[in-house]
Amino acid sequence: MHIVVDRSELLPLLNKAERLVGKSLIPFIGLLNVVAGEKSVQTKATNLDIYWWSSLPAEIIAPGQVAFSSGQAKEFLDKVAAERVSIRSEPDGRAFLVADEITRRFDICDPSDLPAFPDLKQPDLQLTAQIPELGRLLKAVHIPGP
Repeated sequence: MHIVVDRSELLPLLNKAERLVGKSLIPFIGLLNVVAGEKSVQTKATNLDIYWWSSLPAEIIAPGQVAFSSGQAKEFLDKVAAERVSIRSEPDGRAFLVADEITRRFDICDPSDLPAFPDLKQPDLQLTAQIPELGRLLKAVHIPGP
């Protein structure tokens, strides 16, 4: 996967994801799941009670999916002033954020290890659903992008 996004679009999404997930000892809590299709990019995060997703305007160079720490990405972007940020993943399990010719490497989670959530595309939709993998109720909330 390889996308290029405006920092001004990505940073608010990272802030929203951080507010949602907070601090957790569960490995996949705190990860931002980025899914780049042929024409659109979706971001997803969960704290196991609330599932959040939003669209991200981006230039899609190569479609794919990656999950990385939203907190570490936010810390990196807080330290750089670049207007455009490149996000790319490698088959060997690494992800890179590049801004101002500075590269931040992340160990990534295989997105297939994340819980399966319903594919919800309706704007401003709230849904409570039983997710068998989690054995609990989950509230899904779509928050429109910045």
